[in-house]
Amino acid sequence: MFEDMRWIPALAIMAVLFFLSAQPDLGTGWPWDLPLRKAGHMAAYGALWLALLYAVGERRPALATALALAYAVSDEWHQSFVPGRTGTVTDVAIDALGVGLAAAAWVWWRTGRNQVSPSGGRKRPPPGEEVSPFGRRKRRPPGDVTASRARSR
Repeated sequence: MFEDMRWIPALAIMAVLFFLSAQPDLGTGWPWDLPLRKAGHMAAYGALWLALLYAVGERRPALATALALAYAVSDEWHQSFVPGRTGTVTDVAIDALGVGLAAAAWVWWRTGRNQVSPSGGRKRPPPGEEVSPFGRRKRRPPGDVTASRARSR
């Protein structure tokens, strides 16, 4: 049951995006309106990717990416039916950029972005442990020696 609840953040973000896409006009006429809306696109789809990654599991980032991009395409298609709005490939590309930036940040976080030793080398988690990007420590199964073999080479 609790695993199903992992989808709630992603579904909530999708609902907000759907609601905003259904509005006939979100423009204010302010000069910074367009850049801020496009930055909002990137931030929203980056957040959606992270929420989808949380839902599908951090070992399946490609699935989270595919779902986020599929939603971006469907969202633009939905906008094409709203009076005063158009669905554009450019917006899908901006959404994809947000997904890509979120994925890059996740990879940076996951590879130990702040684990630098005083000598300048990267610190590694203790043998048998790894840290997930969501802050949880994971223990590797006792028979998993692939990481230690790769490290010794």
